[in-house]
Amino acid sequence: MFKKVFPEYAYGTTDIRSMLDENKDIDLQLIGSELYSQWRYYNYWSMTGPSEKDIQWFLDMLDCMKKKSEQRMIQTKCSLTEQM
Repeated sequence: MFKKVFPEYAYGTTDIRSMLDENKDIDLQLIGSELYSQWRYYNYWSMTGPSEKDIQWFLDMLDCMKKKSEQRMIQTKCSLTEQM
């Protein structure tokens, strides 16, 4: 799914962090799905472990997921406060 939404930034792109920063509305589920897909690749099909570049890609994706989760929590708290 990630590759369909962002074909120019498919796995292996060295500039994944800037893509994640540019796309403020990227969905958490989309990030999670791509992380899971790549993790399964390394656990089941890859004959070698992840390279340093691959590890950095995972770290960037996880960092983006963390930031998006924090933003969602803040938005949820704000909307709950407004409802009270």
